[in-house]
Amino acid sequence: MSSTNGYEYTSRHPDWTQKDILDKFNSEEFKRLFGFYVICNPYAKSNCSKKNMVEYGWGNIRIIDLKKYLLYEVGLQEKSIFSKEKIDEMKIVCANEKFGENFNDLLDTERAVICLRDDNIVKSLFNHIRNAFAHGRFAVCDYNGEKNSRIVLEDVDPDHHYQKTIAVSARMVLKKSTLLKWIDIIEAGPDSEDYRQYLQSKQKDKKSTKEKKPNV
Repeated sequence: MSSTNGYEYTSRHPDWTQKDILDKFNSEEFKRLFGFYVICNPYAKSNCSKKNMVEYGWGNIRIIDLKKYLLYEVGLQEKSIFSKEKIDEMKIVCANEKFGENFNDLLDTERAVICLRDDNIVKSLFNHIRNAFAHGRFAVCDYNGEKNSRIVLEDVDPDHHYQKTIAVSARMVLKKSTLLKWIDIIEAGPDSEDYRQYLQSKQKDKKSTKEKKPNV
């Protein structure tokens, strides 16, 4: 769909979205995805779960550190997640990062472009995932012979529309395994052995870097 001004517009009912949702969610994995990101999203105000991010133990962890850990554990670089503070900046970033109207055809690289909310990139990411699932703006795709291994998601902002189109607030192409791993991480909390090992490895990296610096 064409872009107008700084907004990236899309169809209200895009052809690429999943049409056989019930078939795709007829598995424990997809029930878990839907249950965590939609029904019990720890950032959502309407969360029915008894646990939010503080109660999971992440309340005292800096957002930037949590983001780095989430990306590290699934083998992604920080540049894999692009964020813009304003929705009317989405047109440029979508064009630059190959997130145009055919973004759903590019499944080889995991990536996301999102409109940042509340200066919290993890909250923004999880809520965009929640909205895409909840509103049916997603597709589950096979890739390289792996069945249902990629999930394409899109979130929109109903407050910004143009003729019969609506403004994009996020577009994502992620592995199903990535979304499941993020659930494992949040539910395990910062006291998990994996997180302790991650912190230890980062401390070793810092020490090694300092030792390699030449004396001036």
